[in-house]
Amino acid sequence: MLGPEEIIASVGEHIKEVRKQRKLTLQKVAEISGISVAMLSKIENGRIHPTFYTLLQILLSLKVDLNEFFASISTTKDLPSYFLIKKQDYRPIQKEASTGFNYELIFKRAIESSTVEFSLLHLDPQAKRKKVTTAGYEFLLLISGEIDYFLQDEKIKLEEGDSLFFDGNIPHVPQNNSEKVCTLLVIYFIPQGVS
Repeated sequence: MLGPEEIIASVGEHIKEVRKQRKLTLQKVAEISGISVAMLSKIENGRIHPTFYTLLQILLSLKVDLNEFFASISTTKDLPSYFLIKKQDYRPIQKEASTGFNYELIFKRAIESSTVEFSLLHLDPQAKRKKVTTAGYEFLLLISGEIDYFLQDEKIKLEEGDSLFFDGNIPHVPQNNSEKVCTLLVIYFIPQGVS
């Protein structure tokens, strides 16, 4: 299993490879993504770990199919099959001048080569279902409650406000062991041509 530093380097190397394939300079990607040249360089060279949102901004500015990007890494590197984003790691952003409007960035640009489906899942106490698989990737945001999320044989504890991004081809199921209904925002990234 690769360590964190090797994982960071692998993601950065692949971003650099895609950027060069598209004949884009760091300056051009910086202009499109809104991320500084210095930050992009550090990410490409594995010196810093991009946040989930920063990684998405970079990939979308490169017009990369998210499914292909993560699939190509996971077939060549021993990378984790999911990203857990704790609520305390969310990045606030400011949009227009306002008072009391507190934004946290999720996506900045249109996603190409994928259909995006947004759903709310209200999970009853002790709800039951077998593990399933879905084509593409999933992003979850736990709006209320606490759940255990099972990916293959791994159990991940999610608390209110936490997020999880993973390859939907991995057998998965949420489990609500509490006495209250839990609510999740579920975003599916489905490759074009898959129904």
